This record gives sequence, C-alpha cells and structure tokens, in this order.
Amino acid sequence: MGADNNDHSTNHTLNPNFKIEIIPGPALLDPARRSLLHNLNDLLNDAYATSKAATTVPNNTSQSLFSKSRIRTEDQLVQELGTTGLIAICTDTSLPEFARDTQQWSINLTRGYSPGKYGNVVATAALAPWKGGVVENFLRALAVTKQQQGEATDIVAVADVHAKVFDYSSNPSEATSDWEVKTCASCDDPRYRGKGLITHCIDALIKSFLAELRKSDDGRSHVSATPIKLWLSTREGYNSQYWTRRGFVTERVDVAPVGVWGSIEEFRIVTLTKTIRR
Repeated sequence: MGADNNDHSTNHTLNPNFKIEIIPGPALLDPARRSLLHNLNDLLNDAYATSKAATTVPNNTSQSLFSKSRIRTEDQLVQELGTTGLIAICTDTSLPEFARDTQQWSINLTRGYSPGKYGNVVATAALAPWKGGVVENFLRALAVTKQQQGEATDIVAVADVHAKVFDYSSNPSEATSDWEVKTCASCDDPRYRGKGLITHCIDALIKSFLAELRKSDDGRSHVSATPIKLWLSTREGYNSQYWTRRGFVTERVDVAPVGVWGSIEEFRIVTLTKTIRR
C-alpha cells in the first residue's frame, strides 16, 4: 500500500492473490496514501453509479434516482470514518499499484470498471461509529414539516444534516457500542465476482476491531460482555437480501425525502442490524 504500518494498520491474506489491509480512517490522509485515497474515491463513485436504480422523469426517459456522486470531495471518506473508523482495502497482488496524481482529485464518473483502474484495489468496506440517531431524528422532523407544508421539502435542510452527520462521526466522544458498516464496494469484473470479497473485508474489519477492543477492555469483564451492534442502511429493494443472508435483520424502514443521497425523488431506506459478541 505504499505506507509503513506505524499507524496500527493490519494485514490479512485470503489467498496468494488477495490481501486485505485494515487502515484507521485518519491514516488515509498520510501523503504516502493519497494515491490510495483517490483510487478509493473513484472505486466508490463507480460502484454506486452503476448500482443505483433508475426512475422515470416527466419526459418518460430513464434517469438515475440519485443525481450526485457518492464521494463529492477529496476527503469526504475520511470525514465519514471520523477519528475512530476503520477501512478494509482488498488488493489483487498480481496487479501493480497505480501511483496517480496525489495533489488533487476531482469527480470523474465513467460508470464502468477495468482491472487496474484503481491501482490494485478491488474491494473495500468500512466500519465507523453509528450516527443513525442523527439521521433518524432528522427524517422524523422533516416528515412533520412535510405534513404541515404539503409535499414541500427543504433541500437546504437535507444538505445541512449531512454536514452535521460528518461532525458527529468525527467526534470520538460519540463512539459507542453501535457501529455502522458502510462504503462497501467491489470491482465488477469476472475475476472478482462471486468471491465474497466484500464479506471478507467486513470479516477482517470485525476481527481487527474486536482484537483492539479486547486490548482496551484490559480484563474488565462487564465491558467485555457488552455486545456490539452493527448497523447499515441501504435502499429498499436493492441489496437488502444480500445482507439478510449474512445475518442482518431489518430494524426499520424510513421514507427519505428528495435530496438524501442526492436523490431526485423520495425513496425508502432500509436499516438493518446484526449483534456480535466481543
């Protein structure tokens, strides 16, 4: 990955061709990892662009339900992970690392994959403190506003809550036993399909996360017995079955207003959870 392991990153090997590295979120800002951060930004944008559902606009043409890219600023991913988040990066060791421009990054959606486009990165997933309470309270408040004002929605308020969510996730004092699985993506190529790379990334994340917790527990049995609740949010009808097959259960379904995740119309967000033991 082009950086020393003095930032508590850890490595996991799947087979001779695949390796998973666990990196603390803030370490992505290391100058030696800027190229990696840019490759991750592109992978996430391409993955989310090709997976988003289409909707029919007034002129009967098909258009993506989500009008904006997943990652819109260079350091957005780091902001979402906060100071305590972790990210798993799966690389294909048969591919060379791609040292791209580390001075700047801009959105360049091609809506397509090709091996080596993201250097040797082929899959990723992350774990960060769960901030769903902020989002849920916002959605409830906005729903009340909609009832009072008809179908009007406040796009400015939607943008504002995103900023507040970033602030929340960056505050280490907010970290609890509730954690979110997020930014899951893999390269859509025959060499990587069906290999469970995202699942392997999540398993490696949880293994590293629990190992660090056991160190910090320092023999305190009452702390060690506290279960960890994993959360994730996805669009209804897209990939919720993928997660239920992996032990997640539906916690709630919310109607998201126009503007959430860059949507051009309302859609339903499914929130799922899974409890694990330390």
